[in-house]
Amino acid sequence: MDTTHRRGRRAGRFGLTGILTTLSVVATIAPITAAAGDDRSGQPRPTAQVRSLPAVENAARVASDAIDYDAVRVEDGAREQQGLPPRFALPRDVRISPATHGQWDRTGNEWVWRLAIESPNAKSINLGFTRYRMTNSGTLMVYAADYGHVLRPFTAKDNAAHHELWTPPILSKSIVVEVTLPADERDKLDLELGRINVGYRGFGTGDTFSGACNVDVVCPEGDDWRNEIPSVAVISTGGGTFCTGFMVNNVRQDLTPYFMTANHCGINAGNAASLVTFWNYETSTCGGAPNGVLNEFQTGSFFRATSSTSDFTLVELDEAPNPAHMVTFSGWDATGADAASAVAIHHPNTDEKRISFEFQPTTTTTYLQNPVPGDGTHVRIEDWDVGTTEPGSSGSPLFNQDHHIIGQLHGGFASCSSQTSDWYGKFSRSWTGGGTSATQLKFWLDPDNTGTLVIDTISGAGLQVSPAGDVTHVGAVGGPFTPGSVAYTLTNPSPDDVDYSVSIGIGDAPLLLNGGAGPVTGTLTALGGSAMVTVSLNSPGSLASGLYSTPVAFDDVTNTRTTTVTHNIEVGATDFTTTPAAAFISGGPLGGPFTGTLNYTLTSTKPTPVDITVTASDPWISLNGVAGPLNLTLTGTGDSTIVTVGISAVANGLSAGLYNGSVGFDNTSGGTGDASRDVALDVGRLVYAPLDVPQPISDNTNITSTVTVNDAFCVGDVDLDVDITHTYIGDLIVELESPGGVTVRLHNRTGGTTENIITRYDDDGDGTIPDGPGQLADFDFGGSQGVWTLTVSDNAGSDTGALNNWSLRLAPNGVTCPPIAFDATVSVSETLQSLVTLDGESVQSLPLAFIIASLPGQGDLIDSMGGMISTVPYTLIGMGDTVIYDPDDGYAGPDAFQFRVNDGQDSAIADVDLDVGGPQLVYQYPMDTNPGWSTQGSWAYGPPAGLSGDPSSGATGLYVYGYNLNGDYTSGMTVQNLTSTPIDCSNISQVAVKFQRWLGVEQATYDHARFQVSNNGTVWTTVWENPTGTGLSVDESAWSLQSYNIGALADHQPSVQLRWTMGTTDGSVVFHGWNIDDVEIWGAPDEVDCDNNGLADLAEIAAGDHDDCQPNAVPDECDIVAGAPDNNDNGVPDACESFCTIPVECDDDDVCTRDECLSSACVNSPALYSDVNHDGAVDIFDILCVLDGFAGEFSICALADLDLAPCPAGDEAVDIFDILGCLDAFAGDPGCCGP
Repeated sequence: MDTTHRRGRRAGRFGLTGILTTLSVVATIAPITAAAGDDRSGQPRPTAQVRSLPAVENAARVASDAIDYDAVRVEDGAREQQGLPPRFALPRDVRISPATHGQWDRTGNEWVWRLAIESPNAKSINLGFTRYRMTNSGTLMVYAADYGHVLRPFTAKDNAAHHELWTPPILSKSIVVEVTLPADERDKLDLELGRINVGYRGFGTGDTFSGACNVDVVCPEGDDWRNEIPSVAVISTGGGTFCTGFMVNNVRQDLTPYFMTANHCGINAGNAASLVTFWNYETSTCGGAPNGVLNEFQTGSFFRATSSTSDFTLVELDEAPNPAHMVTFSGWDATGADAASAVAIHHPNTDEKRISFEFQPTTTTTYLQNPVPGDGTHVRIEDWDVGTTEPGSSGSPLFNQDHHIIGQLHGGFASCSSQTSDWYGKFSRSWTGGGTSATQLKFWLDPDNTGTLVIDTISGAGLQVSPAGDVTHVGAVGGPFTPGSVAYTLTNPSPDDVDYSVSIGIGDAPLLLNGGAGPVTGTLTALGGSAMVTVSLNSPGSLASGLYSTPVAFDDVTNTRTTTVTHNIEVGATDFTTTPAAAFISGGPLGGPFTGTLNYTLTSTKPTPVDITVTASDPWISLNGVAGPLNLTLTGTGDSTIVTVGISAVANGLSAGLYNGSVGFDNTSGGTGDASRDVALDVGRLVYAPLDVPQPISDNTNITSTVTVNDAFCVGDVDLDVDITHTYIGDLIVELESPGGVTVRLHNRTGGTTENIITRYDDDGDGTIPDGPGQLADFDFGGSQGVWTLTVSDNAGSDTGALNNWSLRLAPNGVTCPPIAFDATVSVSETLQSLVTLDGESVQSLPLAFIIASLPGQGDLIDSMGGMISTVPYTLIGMGDTVIYDPDDGYAGPDAFQFRVNDGQDSAIADVDLDVGGPQLVYQYPMDTNPGWSTQGSWAYGPPAGLSGDPSSGATGLYVYGYNLNGDYTSGMTVQNLTSTPIDCSNISQVAVKFQRWLGVEQATYDHARFQVSNNGTVWTTVWENPTGTGLSVDESAWSLQSYNIGALADHQPSVQLRWTMGTTDGSVVFHGWNIDDVEIWGAPDEVDCDNNGLADLAEIAAGDHDDCQPNAVPDECDIVAGAPDNNDNGVPDACESFCTIPVECDDDDVCTRDECLSSACVNSPALYSDVNHDGAVDIFDILCVLDGFAGEFSICALADLDLAPCPAGDEAVDIFDILGCLDAFAGDPGCCGP
């Protein structure tokens, strides 16, 4: 079986210490016998063998520790449980080049460089050259030290744009790397060995891992699949993991070397160059000993597209397969049709190629689930009737009965001992994928956007026919017909000549071949020979109305292969379509009016005129404003008309209730296209239906659907029709929110697998009562006008469904709606007074009066524009909406009071819950605008693109901070940070941070994501990091609220910073990384009462007692006496602010501006920052310190301390202004102020 899962992929690694830990370079190794290879075998001979070079013991040796096979088995078992692709080798990253390792020898006009590599108990070794640029005449060879296995020479023809070269495994524990160059090219070689992969199983090592029930492709069972078998290859990636893949044809049929496999096999843009494909790895006899050879291979590819949704990856090999290997390019079917039967061709556990058969129809489902159609992403094989699949089969193709690929293996439970299911990523889903060139097949396989959805297999060893697929000629009786003819191009890309014959089969469609009866025969020369054959209609104008069909056979006589194309002639056929598919739902008050309508468009799809009759089932249904029926004619292809379905005047006489009817659209010309649409009328209610359904419900996601109500009235009753199908409704929460923000939970994770939510919610006893919290009566007496939102959230995995439809049924109550008072929860001070703002809404948009209905039990309420509130009801003065809460001395905890609003009518009572002494929101960063935080690497601010698992928007808006807003993070990353600007928490305790997160990161054995906090910008404390362990990767598909108490780090700290880190990452699996939105800092602010009068400054400001010209929510004088040069962090020195805000200017030019306050003349004035009395305070603060002195507290400071001339007595100025008049003394004017 293959148990791989989404994102379950990883290149081979050393996860267990001691499996393979060291490499060493030494001077000598045991001598290698220079016995000549068998020249007659055709195996290439290395230069060292041909030239009898000095024994290789003088070459440098790279040696590794022995493989711990017990540890490997444990780790492979864990990998299988995680659904990771199987591996055959253990990778070791190195940096080896001819400049750093190995031995150079001169032989004639050539230089030879050799490096010996050994692993004591390895079964194979393969190499990854991370830099490969061979010189024009140079060669690279890799071979077993005993010459028993020699790879073909690699030359300049193997140079590719990715500059890498990855080799097949050499079946030996000791190998040699050899480069031979002309003497004048030695300095032009660019070669670096970046990875040594030590093999422990598979790939021709003699081990057989696949089950006995597997069937060799050379067996008779494979005879009907000889065209498709050569398209399939066993592959290695990164030199460590293995899967299966296949060549895939394209609409141009130009032999572009596209190759497909599974997404979870781990090929990506970073490692596509490491792909090695092995062709024709098969046993020589049916059921015989495993004797396949791996000498037909190619290396390297370019990444093209992938999607985890349907688990596909498409690459383009960096060169076409060798024609001598007779590789074929598989055909495919992107229509999405299920197969009547299916065949899989694959390499189980890297063993020789096998074939498996399923004789039952396939189904379309969700991955690892049985319900049809599920999310439509996978093809399910119920069980294999012949053969099976196993690890290593991943990525192999599934063919339908027509020899077209319909999917590639993702995973499942099948094995020789288990007749269970497998799932294949559905080709038709991959066709459109994520809608971009990097996430779909269509962009690459149909580059001209022809619309072709089915194409056949072609081969480098036989006849190609283009275009592919059946043809339908359509016309009216007597013609003309489209198309009139089809020209076929026959080509031969194979290395041998091909004889062909084209003939007309038995059928009733009259056809001609090149204008005659045929057959047409000929020979196509090897490697590109071509011919043209035209199939045309033979006197079709004489055909009567009907359908005619005849096959045309294109026979590859040389390869005994036939491609059949059926030509159909439709004569006089009629058909039409009706859109949209939605039912018409309407309603209105008793006696009418019923104003809604729905337009249906009827469109002919054939050239023959079609007559259509439209009928209504009931007289209360109108058709184009009349009772009907309507008799319509469409003249031919593309002709269309509109039928408007509405409610007739008959409905005005209907009694209250629900009425159901229908409208029929019938083809009376005898063709196809008949349709019916339901009509529903609710008399006594207004019915509103959404336009954005149906919508799929995926695992762990939220969807919303909206209805916009333009009619304005007061709601008397609400019913709701809901149609949701789902495989487990116990996962679902369904809520309805009104335009006024009232939310009722209709369904709260109740029910199970055998149920759907197809019901009418009605809490008056005639339908389903909502689960709650909330009831439909909560909407009564609210306004109707605006957007009503239905939210469906799926809160678990493995089960999916769809919101098919819903409708809102509103009954007006016939009266004017009262206003609404909103409940509130507020955190307030436990020692000082706090301002509380009340909230309400008039449905009629009238002015509101706020009326206190009850008083708090643990404190007093003060009218912000009046005085103490001692009795209730109490109406706030001046239509005010704020009160001041004054807690009882020493009290901390919950308190509450109530209020209502009045706009001519009273609202219901609203509750205000007070958290006395509790934390509150202090800072917030909703990401609606860029907060200007520091970014590294691919961190960025903006809208996420919704690719590779990322969201398509923020949690509450469009914008986020994210790592790579266009998809996954990359392999091999260093740590990259998103760092906030400093946050002043100097007056805050109980500091906590909250933010919305959408994160994808592999478990921390491999990749890392962290959230950190610092109070000095240097030392960072990790508050959260992704977990380590099997199955603990984070792969979120919805926003989630994160909350962390950071008080130990942030309480009373003036410079707190937040940091999100991405990286380090390893060299293989990648996820979608961080997305951050709605960052908030919560805490309990210290009370600011800088004039020490017992009133919190915010309350004083609200009451109008002090100016706040900045504005920064602190009285101006408090900004100054706070004691810091720039206490409010607004970039203006406090001393300068004091001049401007009092106002007195610093340069005495009668102009006071912010720019002046920041000018060097003001800021750098020595007088401004002098400390004449040496008390540690800048003198300006000393001056302001005496403010309280004029309230009788001269002990704080005295004018004498300022070393200023006293102001004249009896000048009739209030003393505070006298003091401020002396400010110019600090600008060099010793005078004071006069009267």
